Amino acid sequence: MARYTSCLLAALSRSSNSNVVRPWVPYRRMLGLLKSPELLPIRFFGSKRPRFGPDVFHATACVFPDWKSPFEIATVHDLYAIREELNVAADEIRRRTEYIHRADRVICVSRHTRAHLHALLDIPESRTVAIPLAVHERFKPATVDEQVRLRRRYGLPTEFLLFLGRYRYNKNLDRLIKAHAVSGTQVPLYIVGAYNKLEHDMVMKVAAEARCATTIGWLKAVSESELPTLLSSASALCMPSTFEGFGLPIVEAMACGTPVLTSAGRATEETAGGHAVLVDPESIESIAEGLGRVIEMTVARRTLARQHAVRRTWDDVAAETWQVYADALQTSRSESSPVYVGATMR
Repeated sequence: MARYTSCLLAALSRSSNSNVVRPWVPYRRMLGLLKSPELLPIRFFGSKRPRFGPDVFHATACVFPDWKSPFEIATVHDLYAIREELNVAADEIRRRTEYIHRADRVICVSRHTRAHLHALLDIPESRTVAIPLAVHERFKPATVDEQVRLRRRYGLPTEFLLFLGRYRYNKNLDRLIKAHAVSGTQVPLYIVGAYNKLEHDMVMKVAAEARCATTIGWLKAVSESELPTLLSSASALCMPSTFEGFGLPIVEAMACGTPVLTSAGRATEETAGGHAVLVDPESIESIAEGLGRVIEMTVARRTLARQHAVRRTWDDVAAETWQVYADALQTSRSESSPVYVGATMR
């Protein structure tokens, strides 16, 4: 959500409409999270409506302020918390999706997420629009020297498979580890993320039971500036998620020239656009077979995947988002109030 908010605001700040866009965060401690020379000045409004409030308010991270705006827009990143298999009670679903029902217009980050939204909630299609995400321009193939320096810094081998993310049910790390064990590949799997000791021990228990603990490597969360080089250095990114709203690392890896393994029948298949090795995320055998194929992906296929990833930019996302704002402004704008769009993040 932070990546989405930062990249969207940066692109909006470059547009001809930047003079009417004003970022907003609900807590002062968050001002630093979005601080960037690219971005517009960030404001903190607190719980009371500002004297000159916005005509349109865009909640980019599922949080609206206590006060109302004439027209409100919410971005839905995924519906993981209310997915069908959880059998969440109706009142809990209502609580978790209150911001969606409150919004006059809902932006979904993929067509898959939009379809899922309509399947789960009684939201008219006329109130929703799909605006897929894009890749930041810093994601591009790293030079050989950059890759060598990064591998030396972290003690990485020349070839390694990469898993990025938290230890959550939908990330499917347990099945990936088991699939790695039975695949027969000698390429180690490196797990990257800010894991606590309990999570680390749980993952290593799975690896020990699968008898592949010696081929599992760990890195703590790397910096944003190092991520493109890390992706460029990997033999493949493995993301066999059971549930995603979009799957931004997929196109980020592709933009770096790195092959991707991900899930069929999910938003991840839409994001990959036919340029990833697709597997059944609920089948260890399917993931294992996919690991063999993704390592052998040809240079030609990698090139096509990179072209797919970089053809959509954050300026495209901003232009499509601005159209939603423009439609809203036709409904909400008043002559006595200045116009700006507020953006929130958790």
